[in-house]
Amino acid sequence: EGDPCVTEQKVVVELKSLVDGSITKANVVSKTPATYAVSYQPSKSGKHELSVKVNGMEIHGSPYALLVHNIPDPQNCKAFGEGISKAEKHETSKFMVQLADAEGDPCVTEQKVVVELMSHVDGSITEANVVSKTPATYEVSYQPRRSEEYKLSVKVNDMEINNSPFVLLVHNIPDPQNCKAFGKGISNAEKHKTSEFMVQLADAEGDPCVTEQKVVVELKSLVDGSITKANVVSKTPATYEVSYQPNKSGEHKLNVKVNGMEMHMNGSPTILLVSNTPDPENCRAVGIVERVKKCKTVKFNVELADAEGEPCVTRQYVTARLIPADELCYDFYASVIPVSSSVYEVSYQLRNGTQYKLIVKVNGREIKRSPFDLLVSSDTLHYPCNFETK
Repeated sequence: EGDPCVTEQKVVVELKSLVDGSITKANVVSKTPATYAVSYQPSKSGKHELSVKVNGMEIHGSPYALLVHNIPDPQNCKAFGEGISKAEKHETSKFMVQLADAEGDPCVTEQKVVVELMSHVDGSITEANVVSKTPATYEVSYQPRRSEEYKLSVKVNDMEINNSPFVLLVHNIPDPQNCKAFGKGISNAEKHKTSEFMVQLADAEGDPCVTEQKVVVELKSLVDGSITKANVVSKTPATYEVSYQPNKSGEHKLNVKVNGMEMHMNGSPTILLVSNTPDPENCRAVGIVERVKKCKTVKFNVELADAEGEPCVTRQYVTARLIPADELCYDFYASVIPVSSSVYEVSYQLRNGTQYKLIVKVNGREIKRSPFDLLVSSDTLHYPCNFETK
């Protein structure tokens, strides 16, 4: 009839974990025959059944559903996934956060998880998106707008978790249109000598790359197709020093690749002219005659080659000086006209004297067999010299 009991009864209260089945007995203290104070201290978090019995019988509503929550311990909370340490500019990155209490048990009630990215450059803060997957697991996503270094802070209930803040490097992808190659070595070089130039990498917005890229530079000869690989040294993630030593003279194609892609950037691919230095011992005067007719124009060619016998590919300074044996006559320089970068036509007329010395120089050095002895004749016959000719 609802009247309070007037004699004490046997009241038993038990707490059963639905996680591992363990049972915790509660402490029951009689305040009056009809009123009992129950206290308990659960040792396990999670779902439980709370059973209340009087004289061995469950009371109305028993067993009750009971959720034992726990408090996250920052030292036992973890963040994991690729997005915790690196990300890509304008791309969504993700990582997970797991919450646990001091004993390592997962949290069973939702907590306040806040993730912020603080710029290393200007200190600006960007808040990440946090979604609860379970009370103990949270998915974090963010989309960085700049490529730089960030501090990634993960807090639960306003406390930093283990290892937070993390160092996050947001990298970017080089854009061929914003990458540049510059320096003397991008357009000309000299055979067997080291040439250098620089490569700078930037993304579509012009921001310098913040992580190292794989930069490969090759030099392909358009003469014989041979390939020379350049040495590439990273000075910064966005700046690379390129050095190479071509073994062949002539035109080459200089190609720069980043991460396996040919970069049609400023300066690549480009046509590079590799010059060579004439070796006087391999330079020849072709078609010289030792007896010439007075006042008649005489011509011969000078052919230039380097130490390996390859024709010179860039113009050189060629001179032909005629010195008379007669002190009353003046010495003079012959006319020199380039036919090609390796062949020069020399022409002159002897109007006075009977003997001359012809001195042929390239870049101030006498070529093979120079000086040549010339005789001036009034007849019309020309007598070839014994000099080597082609």
